[in-house]
Amino acid sequence: MTGKGDLFFRQGEKEPFTGIAVSGVRGKKTEVEFWQGKMHGSYRSWFENGRMEGEAHYDEGVREGRARLWNEKGQLLKETRFRKGLADGPATEWYPNGNMERRTSWRAGKRQGQVETWFASGKRKGIGTYEQGERSGTFVVWWESGKKRQETNYKMGEPNGWWVEWRENGDEEKKAYFRNGKASRGPGQGEP
Repeated sequence: MTGKGDLFFRQGEKEPFTGIAVSGVRGKKTEVEFWQGKMHGSYRSWFENGRMEGEAHYDEGVREGRARLWNEKGQLLKETRFRKGLADGPATEWYPNGNMERRTSWRAGKRQGQVETWFASGKRKGIGTYEQGERSGTFVVWWESGKKRQETNYKMGEPNGWWVEWRENGDEEKKAYFRNGKASRGPGQGEP
């Protein structure tokens, strides 16, 4: 298969390829459906051991629907939904031990809504919210011990409000106040 622009052709042919293309490189196998030169239908790949590595669906060359990735042991590592080629909907990632690593949502390729993260141990690591791909509101990060590590506030992707960091023993390490992304004096500290 050779690509010309956004179309794929069989070697030596002038008509865009329609059918199933199968390839194998270093023991891995990939199978892709094409229609009139564009990926259209299933995309699947397997590890050398025969386990599924990834699967996705394409509609006239554009990723559409659910896409999933696994590790060589067959454990699901990532699942994301796509619409018109952009991440759109829930997205989840897992550690190789099966514990959830990240859960978030997308809208038209931008993060939208709550994002949560965890340590491989299963303990909560962080939480925050996105609006149209920008951080918005309070973001909190914890040490694996469960103690708070950082708390920041955002408005349209810029730090806005208090930014506080703590050491693992719980002692406050840093504290700053931001207004529209720039450090300034905090409320009650001579701020106009």
